[in-house]
Amino acid sequence: MITSDDVSKLLHDLYQQDSLAHFYLLEPQFEDSNKFLKQFLENYLKSLGAKNPTDHPDILWQLPTVKKHFVKEEMEPIYDFLKYPALNLKRKFLIIEDISKISELWTNKLLKEFEEPSIEISIFVTNPDKVDVIPTLRSRSQLLRIPLPTKLKEELGESILNSDFKSLCQNHMKDTAHMKVFLGRLGETLLSKDSTFTTLEEFKQLNSALVKDIQYNNPLQHSQFRVYSFLQKYFK
Repeated sequence: MITSDDVSKLLHDLYQQDSLAHFYLLEPQFEDSNKFLKQFLENYLKSLGAKNPTDHPDILWQLPTVKKHFVKEEMEPIYDFLKYPALNLKRKFLIIEDISKISELWTNKLLKEFEEPSIEISIFVTNPDKVDVIPTLRSRSQLLRIPLPTKLKEELGESILNSDFKSLCQNHMKDTAHMKVFLGRLGETLLSKDSTFTTLEEFKQLNSALVKDIQYNNPLQHSQFRVYSFLQKYFK
């Protein structure tokens, strides 16, 4: 089984061989509630000789904005960063945490810069909640799906599976993206519990119904209630 250390070693070897790609999209296997992607990137950059990756002349680390999206003042430093080659490392690194914080307008602007950068640079953009990414960005980036450490690969606990409807929606199904992540974890939990064929078949039917809800723009609450009803049936 591939581990996060395996991915880090692969990236390390590519760096040593001057073969790193220009643009990577990082996603976790499950929702990254523990901010593991940030830790993964910090450890990787430290392995290349950057003692403090968030404060290094060859690394621009764009921390998540508190606003809905990054604003102009937060994004413009990227253009200055792309003007000059690396000083200490073999190439520069641009880290942007949380793709959902980049508006579609800024995504399209940056893609033009990322496609053929004028310096040796590798860009890592994280997608901790596995939100839908615009096709042009996904097609132009290399996807790295980072396995979470074993201690983070937790089944859905009883407290979650037995949540009331309001708590479930607020904490795990507040939008379509979070619901997809939750369903992925729910599927893993069902498999780990050796669920019956009937249970797995109904879970499959649940997923099909949710796909149709999205396809026909049904209210989010319809999908939320489907999932809640499934949990009520099998975990109460």
